[in-house]
Amino acid sequence: MNTHNYHNNREKLSSFFYPILLILFVLACVWLILPADSLFGSEGDWLSQHVGAAEQFRKIFQETGRIFPDSSPAGSGSNIYDFSYYGFLRPDVLISFLLPKIPMAFIISVYAVGSLAAGAVLFYYLLKKHLTFDFFAFLGGILYASASCFYHTHHQIMFVNYMPFLLLALFGVERLLHKGRHGLLVLSLALVYLHSYYFAPAVLAVVFLYFIHCLYFEKITFIPPLKCWLRFLFSIGISIGMTAILLLPTGLDLLSTKKDAGTPASLAEIFSLEFSMESLLYHPYGCGLTILCLYTLFLSIRRKSTRFLSLLLLLCLTANTCSYVLSGFLYVRYKVLIPLVPLLLILCVRTLEELFTGREKHSLICGALCLVPLLSSDYPQAILVDFTLAGTAFLFLFGIQHYFSRKKSAAPSPEIGQESDRKKTAYQTMIPCLLLCLFPAASSILIGQQDEFISKDDNRQSVFSQEELEALNLQDSYRFDYLTEPYANANLLALPGMGSTRMYSSVTDYNYSSFFYQTMRNPIRVRNRVALMTDANPFFSYLMGIRYIQTKDSRIPWGYQPIAQKGNILIAENKNVLPIAYASTKIMSQKEYETLEFPYSLEALTRCTIAADASDNSEALNDSEISNDFSPETSTIQNISADSLMENSWIQPISLEDLPDFSKLVSEYADGKISCQQNPQKGELQLAVKEETSLQIPLSEPIHHKMLICTFRVASLKEKEVTIEINGIRNRLSGKSAPYPNHNDQFTYLIASNEEITELKFHLSSGTYTLSDFQIWTMDTSHWGNEGADPDSFQAQESRHPLQGKAVLSEKGYFVTSFPLRKGYRAYVDGTQVSLCTVNDIFLGFPLEAGAHEILISYTPPGKTFSVFLSLLSLFLFLAGEIYEIQIQHRKKEIL
Repeated sequence: MNTHNYHNNREKLSSFFYPILLILFVLACVWLILPADSLFGSEGDWLSQHVGAAEQFRKIFQETGRIFPDSSPAGSGSNIYDFSYYGFLRPDVLISFLLPKIPMAFIISVYAVGSLAAGAVLFYYLLKKHLTFDFFAFLGGILYASASCFYHTHHQIMFVNYMPFLLLALFGVERLLHKGRHGLLVLSLALVYLHSYYFAPAVLAVVFLYFIHCLYFEKITFIPPLKCWLRFLFSIGISIGMTAILLLPTGLDLLSTKKDAGTPASLAEIFSLEFSMESLLYHPYGCGLTILCLYTLFLSIRRKSTRFLSLLLLLCLTANTCSYVLSGFLYVRYKVLIPLVPLLLILCVRTLEELFTGREKHSLICGALCLVPLLSSDYPQAILVDFTLAGTAFLFLFGIQHYFSRKKSAAPSPEIGQESDRKKTAYQTMIPCLLLCLFPAASSILIGQQDEFISKDDNRQSVFSQEELEALNLQDSYRFDYLTEPYANANLLALPGMGSTRMYSSVTDYNYSSFFYQTMRNPIRVRNRVALMTDANPFFSYLMGIRYIQTKDSRIPWGYQPIAQKGNILIAENKNVLPIAYASTKIMSQKEYETLEFPYSLEALTRCTIAADASDNSEALNDSEISNDFSPETSTIQNISADSLMENSWIQPISLEDLPDFSKLVSEYADGKISCQQNPQKGELQLAVKEETSLQIPLSEPIHHKMLICTFRVASLKEKEVTIEINGIRNRLSGKSAPYPNHNDQFTYLIASNEEITELKFHLSSGTYTLSDFQIWTMDTSHWGNEGADPDSFQAQESRHPLQGKAVLSEKGYFVTSFPLRKGYRAYVDGTQVSLCTVNDIFLGFPLEAGAHEILISYTPPGKTFSVFLSLLSLFLFLAGEIYEIQIQHRKKEIL
């Protein structure tokens, strides 16, 4: 047997020992965190936003076959870049296109675990290049995988799923300095952007700091600094240019609308220092590291080679200005500092090795500074326990080293053959260093175990399979919405090509969001108003073409009839709703409409079409897209005035004097769980609800063929959350501590049923709150709909565009859609582009002459055309540069 080959193979196998241990460690942590029969994904945004959005992208691909789509049918027709925060070009999403039968939740779970394990291994190899002992690189991999920020691998995946590519970018920085090659750096950064553009500025800051550290303090290059800088900046620019297809349209989309950033940060908060170190310690919405990292960071300041880097990292962790700038000037949130974790741990592990080898000494002052966060931290007990355990571990390690050093000094000088004994002694003193990982690993596991995971059998997003829905022959000229589990299904599309009015994204068209909640008075069910989730709103369902719904058999909305059922969940259809596109001849001008108050404004939207003239669109569109020669006042179309609508309204107000004393009803039906004080003079009702309470109050006169409309204001005396549900319709006012408060202080309920309504079923959250400004109406539902709308006037055909088909009008009218009007839309009639105008307050429409017409409505996100050109150009420059560098390297080898 060849002894040389044997030893080579043994060394190769041993080189995989620590990476395999790291992978096993990650899998063990996942096993300890994850309950039996669960997916590695949590209840909440992981399912509703991330999984739902990824499944939406897959359905769009199934319909269009396009990897770079322009629009989504979610949100009644939205810019696809409204969802780019969730990374529709991520590798796991693209892979899912090839695996249509594999549940998206499973794909994302596997990718998340793989990313965490890959990050730990990559971090090991990154450290190994700069350390004397591979063991400390292994220890660094454990500390990396134990960071509590990786809680988000099963929660908010966009916070951490880019981390392996950030580590590759750090490899890329070293490769650029060593060999002058920039390919790895460019590709790694591009993949970071595709995973999470929000963290791109912070990632670039980390790469920039590491580049300076390696260039000027590690001095690992023989290339002139100016040349290094030029190549580095070129790499950054090319990586941005290659992903311009994502970044540029996303940036323009962000600028085109308002983003709910929660309560805006004050100047005092922005320019303050935070000594609680919440940005660094324990919290999963920060770096999630421990006292060990803080202590080694202080020690790193003492070394000249790491002083620059450690001081800047400490500044980022304590100065709120840094997190404010890195978050795009939106807010002060420490999640944006998560990309600092690799740099913090590099300093930590290198310092630990310095301490082990005796080149670095412990410091009582640095240790005392670690207790400063106790003064303002939310986790004082955790700090004390962590500090005590870390100090005990260091004392134990000092004792171990002292014991072996005395033993070694007492022993005779080792001969050459005793080299293996020296290595054995070194590892015997190193292995106890794993004690330093116990608290980080334990705290990470405990934090992960607090999450609520999704069961493998969870079918909230798949009660009916795609095959079962396709068998129902649903018409995609209408929409499908989920009333069951509206939060979990917020981003889900029932079928490819089947639109919905719902969406849940960090970016939403402000006009549509305002129309959704403020105009149509859809109830706000959750703590924020970013999540657009429909309820049983007859006005909204009719106007938006929600023909199909998934609901419980105990709560079938008015106008809907079951067409399929599974257990207590069914699919219901309402044939009496408007399609997504149709022609209309019964018009009310926008100015007349704006004189109407709620709920008569909703009646106007369902009885006629609201049309704005050209002057009302000047802010929404470019001048070339605006109609200047057609308005309802000058046409032959039937015009409806606000006064005539009010005279013939189907809505009747109810005097509060005719209502029974609500305080007596509460005392009669609440079983003492609610105390009620009524002030008739102020029209206020103060409720003190001792615990979450349900009560049923019978109506003196049952409601049949009528809708009950009720609205009132809510004020929480202690600024805590208030939830009031009436007949299954839930409204919520978020508390003061909510990160994105919904400001929903006007609760509205539109109550209608196919059956006779004999009672009101209340469900009240605990707390003390005041209800005021009560207004109640009833509406006759026996007369319903827009008589001037012709649902059969447009026949759509399959197309890669949002809308294409044939419209036939018997007389001059308006072509009306329920696509929110925004920049990027174009309309063509018989091949000729026509001007657009606003209909029904915010939607796309245009005037149309009588006769048969070919209609095409296209949408191109602003900036996408140029971004495609820029990405292709950058890709060409990148490939050309790589080919040139390969040729240069080949010539150098030939010369040698």
